[in-house]
Amino acid sequence: MHPAFLLLAENPLSVSPRAYRLSLALLALYPHTPLFVLSPPPCPLSPSVTFLSFPPLDKSLLKTQKITDCIAKKHFSPLLFTPNRLELARQLNQLEARLERQKIYLKAVFVQDLALLPTLVEHTRLQNLIVDLREFYPALVNPQHFSAPLFHHICTHYLSYAHKSLSVNASIAKLYAQNYPHFNPAHNLIWHSTPFYANLRPSPLSSPIRLLYHGLIAKERDSHNLLDLAQNLKDLPLPYHLSLMVLSKHPTFFQDFKARATRMQAQGVPIKLLKPVGFLEIITTSQPFDLGLLSLPNNSLNHLYALPNKFFEYIQSALGVISTPLMEVKSLLEAHQMGITSLDFSHASLLETLAGLNMDQIRHYKQQASQAAKVLCMQAQLPKLARFLGDL
Repeated sequence: MHPAFLLLAENPLSVSPRAYRLSLALLALYPHTPLFVLSPPPCPLSPSVTFLSFPPLDKSLLKTQKITDCIAKKHFSPLLFTPNRLELARQLNQLEARLERQKIYLKAVFVQDLALLPTLVEHTRLQNLIVDLREFYPALVNPQHFSAPLFHHICTHYLSYAHKSLSVNASIAKLYAQNYPHFNPAHNLIWHSTPFYANLRPSPLSSPIRLLYHGLIAKERDSHNLLDLAQNLKDLPLPYHLSLMVLSKHPTFFQDFKARATRMQAQGVPIKLLKPVGFLEIITTSQPFDLGLLSLPNNSLNHLYALPNKFFEYIQSALGVISTPLMEVKSLLEAHQMGITSLDFSHASLLETLAGLNMDQIRHYKQQASQAAKVLCMQAQLPKLARFLGDL
């Protein structure tokens, strides 16, 4: 029997940096081991990967009265075993039968979305499941307010079926260990969402200092704070300019945000909306800037303990990082001296932090980020992934 790997994701890998980078890590570590990927299209991986597509989750499911009734009655099956996931199970059963005939076994099945786990347990015979706990799912913040009881149900009834797990940092792993006794930290790998080393030099520092925020914006992220910060940049001792490359899952919020930013720019506020680029281009696109911003509020455990994709992307772009006091971010910034966190989570505190910087400090942060990029990259994580998978 010959080994193979299988990776499952409910979103396209083209918009899923963590799943995409894990796939690249497996290809780098095991170039002669087949990798199968099942997700909605498109898949940006090389043709050496066997890609099979299944439909995405029907988002209209989240907008009906049915979901409220299901949560109230703790009747979770309609929310777990959705048509697209049942189609995934059908394809998986066909794939497993085909691989068995070819004398191929699945060494590990990487489950990139916790919501897929119940379907795999109830509707397939797959073993060696490794679930990615990239957030503390029972504490997710979302406008529908249904996630907490649904994911608590999944963690209570299905998490024990996962052979191993990945988590984005030690704080998230600790939350699972504290709340779910069957979660075993010894079978968990701390797996940062690091890109491969980009080998970029810091851009020359000039005036105005170029601030960048890229990524998602939302009401629950207090993203209007970015605009409040920009409104007061002119009052700082050094000249700053804020560029925004933003996307949102909330159309009304997004339109209001862009309209306000456009008005501010017309009034002379040092702010500009840039056309977003995909995560495959974001690192080289960001390199001309000076400082990357992280502005998450402290309104959920996932925000407080966040270690976002953009944090590692800023580092590979050789940008210093200015952040609200996110616990895991603060620890890495202090360890590598490549940025600083504000005293609290307000935009006023971020402004005070920027006001305290001089050109030499910013230049130092950029140089330190360039050096830290050599160790906060995917290549540095490959040996521990190999050890993690070694006993399967």
